[in-house]
Amino acid sequence: MILSPDASGPRRVDAVATHRRLEEEAQRRLGLGPETLMERAGESARKLLRRRWPWARHLLVLCGTGNNGGDGYTLARRVLESGGNAVVLAWGEPTAAAARAACERYGQAGGRVVPRAEVPSFLASWSPWSETVLADGLFGIGLSRPLERETADLLSAVGGAGHEILALDIPSGLDAASGQPRPVALPARVTLALISAAPGHLTAAAARYVGHLEVDPLGLEELLAETPATADVLAAGDLASLVPPRPADAHKGFGGRVLVVGGDLGYGGAVRLAGEAALRAGAGLVSVVTRPEHVGGVIAGSPSLMVHGFRRPSATALGRIAADVLALGPGLGQGPWGRALWELLVRDPRPLVLDADGLNLLAATPVCRTDWILTPHPGEAAHLLGTSIAAVQGDRLEAARALARRYDATVILKGSGTVVADPDETLSLAPYALAALATAGTGDLLTGVVAGLRARGLPPGVSARAAVLLHARAGLTVARGRSWGPISQDLLPFIGP
Repeated sequence: MILSPDASGPRRVDAVATHRRLEEEAQRRLGLGPETLMERAGESARKLLRRRWPWARHLLVLCGTGNNGGDGYTLARRVLESGGNAVVLAWGEPTAAAARAACERYGQAGGRVVPRAEVPSFLASWSPWSETVLADGLFGIGLSRPLERETADLLSAVGGAGHEILALDIPSGLDAASGQPRPVALPARVTLALISAAPGHLTAAAARYVGHLEVDPLGLEELLAETPATADVLAAGDLASLVPPRPADAHKGFGGRVLVVGGDLGYGGAVRLAGEAALRAGAGLVSVVTRPEHVGGVIAGSPSLMVHGFRRPSATALGRIAADVLALGPGLGQGPWGRALWELLVRDPRPLVLDADGLNLLAATPVCRTDWILTPHPGEAAHLLGTSIAAVQGDRLEAARALARRYDATVILKGSGTVVADPDETLSLAPYALAALATAGTGDLLTGVVAGLRARGLPPGVSARAAVLLHARAGLTVARGRSWGPISQDLLPFIGP
């Protein structure tokens, strides 16, 4: 988990280029140059250090050659000036002008600098780790290249030792655009993002390295308010505005009707999970179309569902089942039975939620339509885009945006830090990483929740965002800090308001 569902966290994420523009505007319009921002960053980090680790007696600061290293020198100086103990481990001489000035001020305050050649041996011999915090000021969000071997070895050695680490801006080695290590990154207990969060703080592999995330805008709130965000960040508090309460006099027709289609031989559980999730999300009536062999089992397990078994589906038979929204794909398969259903329903004019093998069939036979929501995981997204999983994970925001653009659909790109993209390319990011949900059936639940909310009349983008939040909140409730153990049906009682 990156953020708890009720924690106050970042409300926006910005690309590296946006950060650069904000820094330039801060100097041009507000007269806040790099040195001023460095001072603010160093003091913010000092306060966070005292708040988070009040027991710490020693601070080691790993400083690089750029402005992130300058933030580290400033933090070390501020700690010295407040009566604490700080030592800088310099991974090279500062090259940026503001960083050189910060290094000089640290030296004038009596600070000690350990040169690069001595850093590994110093770390190996440092003994009071139980009283020490290591601040990571090696690389900031500008890192866009693979690390050299010596630096990667340093990060691996330090990261594997389990020390208390405060990352300044972003954990070193983590790509700010993708959230992927290059090829390793330093795992932090706490990360202090400066100005605003970047995509790499909240998606892909970020949850392994970022720890608890805090953001300090460094006094640039006015500029941030004027600057469009790369993506907005979803939070549990958004649910009240996304999903209106049901009127006291509502009847089952008020919640709309969902038809869930899928469940080839051996996969009847998928449609049952999706159907139950749609009911939990507020749909008034849910019908299921599956193989005849699964009808009895689905009804016995979920008597609230209306279940129809079809051996040879036809447009006439399917047309007799009333539905406001279709959910196609859970357990569908790609055989003749599943393909026949897909061909009958993918061009149906009713709103559609497409998942699982419905997406794989779409990739094989692209179609154009409107008013649909696609819910791919990275493998399905790669198939839909004709690329690799690594390419999708290398820029999850752009992958979601490309899918929305290509298929004129609202897209939920699932995974750690789920991304929601609309056809107009508006992006939202859900900052949740739940290893406990890496189990069969949780994607079917999400499909059902999306369909249930859509049946209630919510727009596609609203349905997608609210469904992601409801799904994450249920997962957090069930997981309770565990990384494994829960199964998909455990979430069902917790889906809803």
